Amino acid sequence: MNSFIAALLWLLVTSLAQLQLVSTSPIPTLSSRKELIAWSPTITYPNERTVLKAGYGTYMSWKTDDMPEESKNSTGYIMLGWINGTDTNEHLDWRHPVASNFKYTDGKVNFTLPENLEPRDDYIFVLMGDSGNASPTFTILQFNSTNSPSAGEA
Repeated sequence: MNSFIAALLWLLVTSLAQLQLVSTSPIPTLSSRKELIAWSPTITYPNERTVLKAGYGTYMSWKTDDMPEESKNSTGYIMLGWINGTDTNEHLDWRHPVASNFKYTDGKVNFTLPENLEPRDDYIFVLMGDSGNASPTFTILQFNSTNSPSAGEA
């Protein structure tokens, strides 16, 4: 029984020591921050009527007029994904952002879609940074190698 009590006491002491280390950590915890800002801008392009072509240039745009001061130095990236019916999985391609390291204050970023996308009508772009918000679903058509993309074509 003494070994059981000793083990229990050891567990209690080590747990308290770990709690003390966490509470004195120089990394701020969520509860120590005065305010958390997560700005979610309104996506203005693409929209549900948008039809894009794989391998061609396009852009994503968003409103910046209601951007809080704390978000003005934020940078973001854009992920391509798709939504299938009522499934909440956005099927984002985390390994291949279509755009990255742009400022939220830009309100727009240009990029080229990958050529190897399958045609579907439920694609989304997700603007990531201090929040993540998705565009409406839109269509991407198959890449046609006989027609080369024009610079800036959307």
